[in-house]
Amino acid sequence: MSNQSYFSSSIKKFQYLNANIRETVKPSYYAVLYFIAERTIQWNKDWEVITLKQMINGMWSSKGTKIAGAVGYQERTI
Repeated sequence: MSNQSYFSSSIKKFQYLNANIRETVKPSYYAVLYFIAERTIQWNKDWEVITLKQMINGMWSSKGTKIAGAVGYQERTI
C-alpha cells in the first residue's frame, strides 16, 4: 500500500470513529479507544502493547518529546 493510500485509509478510519462511535460510548471509553487508534492506525500497526500507565500519563521519548498525550482520565475511570 502506498503512503498516500494508507494516509487516506487512516483518515477514513478516524472519521468512522468520530462519526459512528463517539456518540455511542462514554467519553472515557472513547478517549481510550482513540488513544489506541492513534498508536496503531496512525502508525500503520496491527497492534501495540499499551500500558495503563501510558494512557494515564501519556507517552514520552527518551529525549522528553511527547509521543502521545494522556487520555485525561484517572485509572478508576478507565
